[in-house]
Formats: sequence, C-alpha cells, structure tokens
Amino acid sequence: MAALMLAGCAGTLSSLKMGPNESTAMVFPISAEVADRLVVSALIRKCPNEVISRVEFPNKGYSIMIFMGLDHHRIIVFYIPAQGRNTAGEIVDGFAFEVDHQGTMARGVIYANDIFDYLIEDATRAAKPIPFAGYK
Repeated sequence: MAALMLAGCAGTLSSLKMGPNESTAMVFPISAEVADRLVVSALIRKCPNEVISRVEFPNKGYSIMIFMGLDHHRIIVFYIPAQGRNTAGEIVDGFAFEVDHQGTMARGVIYANDIFDYLIEDATRAAKPIPFAGYK
C-alpha cells in the first residue's frame, strides 16, 4: 500500500519534440497574445473548474493543480519564443508549446495529453505550423 501511495508519474509534451527527429519540430507563427490565449483556452477546455495560475519562469505560461482524493497532479503549460522557417525560406518569429506534468494522479497523464492535443489543434487553426529553426 505504501508503494502505491508513493508512485507517481511525470512527463513533458512539446511541439519541438513531436516526432522521431527534429525535422518534425513545429513553431506557430503567432503573437505572444495569441499564444497566451491558446494556453488558457486549452486549460479551461479540459479543466474548467480548476484555478489557473500564471507562470513567468523559465518561460511564460500557466499552471493548474488537480486533486482527486489523496492524489494530485500539477500541469504547467508554457509558450516558448522560437523561430521557424516559412516556405519561402525566411526566418519567422513565433512560439512553440510545452506541457510539463507531475504527480500521483493516475489520470494526470491523460489530462496532460488532452491539454496538449487541444493546444496544438487550436494553434494549428490560428496559424499553419512551420519547421523549427531555433530559439528566439
């Protein structure tokens, strides 16, 4: 029983690590305001009753803490300044997204995956993703 209570999980999902190699890394050519709105929207869509807190470091974003019985899970969603290369070969400013999660809640991984999926879906609607060219 003690081992079950101590068990936990953690992970990171990132638009910069979406495939087997860096050529699948995606940047969305959007403004900081749009990136911010997309992060909040994804969190509200999955966890409408949770308190959302602003995060400023190491990148801007938001976090939530989910509690279920004795278990908990913290999910932090960052929008990361990055650059991509458009079809004309030009370097374009934009943002990548990252979802970090950790905790003991078994469904926490599912929550994190859903938030990431919602975020990428909405970001793709806002702007066609372009290949990652570097950090800004």
